[in-house]
Amino acid sequence: MLLELESRFLYNRLLSELQPFSIDPQGQLANIQESLLVCMTYLEELYSLLRVTEFEDSKEEVQFFKYVKPKFSVEVEFRLRLSRAIELGIDTGSNPEMEIAQMRKLFSEYGDFVSYYREGLTHNDHAWFIQGQMPLPTRLCLLPTEENPRFTSARDRWISGLVAIERYNEWLNSKLI
Repeated sequence: MLLELESRFLYNRLLSELQPFSIDPQGQLANIQESLLVCMTYLEELYSLLRVTEFEDSKEEVQFFKYVKPKFSVEVEFRLRLSRAIELGIDTGSNPEMEIAQMRKLFSEYGDFVSYYREGLTHNDHAWFIQGQMPLPTRLCLLPTEENPRFTSARDRWISGLVAIERYNEWLNSKLI
């Protein structure tokens, strides 16, 4: 319960600190990189919080790795994707359709997991969202794999990547209009 309250407070602070940054990276790589540093700082603060707090039970642990940690990681993943888009020139008029097709292909490749998450299924939660498990490789994420077993589960990164790609797709689709 304490971890949930503290992490919620921390996440609200992160969102507040991100307010001044533009989501549309129209030629503003420095802006995206600065907001990325803010996100990384808060992710580190979440790590610090977890270092000094124990989970009350496995339910809280699953909640943390399925919902809490990914909220922070999504902010990093999304900004990494925006930075990459700027580097590829997608923000300055190149056609984003090829990039959208690649994101659809990723969703198709991980279709079972995408369905599991979107439908709110829970039958694999204790296998996928308990700390100390070796993270499973995924192409959904740009972030490197966590090395600290205390701060990772088998699939929390998958959720971060999935949600970041959904936001990124929204941004890409806005370029088609």
